[in-house]
Amino acid sequence: RYGNELKSELNAYVTKNLMRIGETEKSNATFETFMDAYAKRIRNDNYASIAAGVFPTMGILGTFISIALTLPDFSSQTAGALEQEISILLSGVGTAFYVSIYGILLSLWWIFFEKRGLSRFDRDVEIIREATASLFWTKEEIEQAYLKENLQHFEKIGLMFERLSSNDFFERLGKNIESKFELFDEMLTMEASAVKRVSEHIKEGMDTLARSQEKQKGLIELHEQMLAKIEGFNENTTALHVKMTENNEEMIATNQELLRALKESAAARNPNEPNAEVESLKESLKMIDAETEEIIQKMDALK
Repeated sequence: RYGNELKSELNAYVTKNLMRIGETEKSNATFETFMDAYAKRIRNDNYASIAAGVFPTMGILGTFISIALTLPDFSSQTAGALEQEISILLSGVGTAFYVSIYGILLSLWWIFFEKRGLSRFDRDVEIIREATASLFWTKEEIEQAYLKENLQHFEKIGLMFERLSSNDFFERLGKNIESKFELFDEMLTMEASAVKRVSEHIKEGMDTLARSQEKQKGLIELHEQMLAKIEGFNENTTALHVKMTENNEEMIATNQELLRALKESAAARNPNEPNAEVESLKESLKMIDAETEEIIQKMDALK
């Protein structure tokens, strides 16, 4: 149980504290810190520290209890009774010494097996330390790795300074700067040309817009003149229509009066005799009415 638990916790501890230096990646924490924390969880130091003193104390306590229980009151009047009381006292003292000896032996037994267990634990810890030494950074390895990285950086910096101080570098740098300036001049020239073209296009557009406005102004004036003429034509047409309507009404009234006179003259004649003049006048009136209506319709359409 503890073996698998130790492996899983050690793996999590190493993974949590990984640190990469160069191409090597190890745990930056120490193995001792992990083992101290793990040992405190599986061993209670409070009980372990007092156990060695509990057994001798119990032996001494048993000694005093045995003596107290077998201690006579020395109230005997005869020598035999007194000897018996002394014998009981000595028996209690012997029991007390045995109890004290057992307490001391138990204390020695506890200390021996505790130290033996701690020795085995330390040996196992040392085996685990050697097996996992490649997972943890040591102070010397960190110093060597940093020194190696610094030397590599110094070599790169030296190569960089060597390239910077070479004539080829300055020559290429000068050519690049010159090409950049030439490109910048070309860009300025192209920008000036583009600005000039844009200004020309804007000027042409403004001229075209001005001409268009002038033409539009002429069209507006022409349109206003056309509207004025159409309005005058409508007024003349309306007056003509009114005049023709009045003439037509007068003509109809005259024709009706003439028709009435003809009817009266015809009445004086024979009623069965046809009157050609009356019929001709009727046809003329119908034609005049039709032409008048046609003229009125055309005049209405022109409005």
